Amino acid sequence: MKNCIITQAKDQANRLKDWILYHYEEGFDTFIYFDDYSEDNSIDVLKSISDKYNIDIIINYSDGIGCKMNSSQMTNSESYAGNSSVHDRLIRSYNSGLKIARNINPDAICSITDVDEFLVSNIGNVTDVIKDLISN
Repeated sequence: MKNCIITQAKDQANRLKDWILYHYEEGFDTFIYFDDYSEDNSIDVLKSISDKYNIDIIINYSDGIGCKMNSSQMTNSESYAGNSSVHDRLIRSYNSGLKIARNINPDAICSITDVDEFLVSNIGNVTDVIKDLISN
């Protein structure tokens, strides 16, 4: 792993293929995905993309710490993030993702990006632009 994206999402199966393939072409070689108790087939889609395109996708689940609902109670679209702070849950997932990335490669470049956001550059490959910014 040299370049990784960390994200947390729920019920985003319809966005995952385009999002992952786009960022893979932009130089991201690993995706650390925290699923927030999706009700759709997000996990199956991720596994299919990983297998078909040989992309490293590390699948985790939201930790639920601080949430007053268990995972079975959270599996309905009215309970996204339970009744805890979405912000706190995201921070925990992102920190966990950074630990995973750093254990694999302490020099990895990591981006925290939602699956409805695309990193773009008009001056070149996104990961090359990031490397240039870091080195200057």
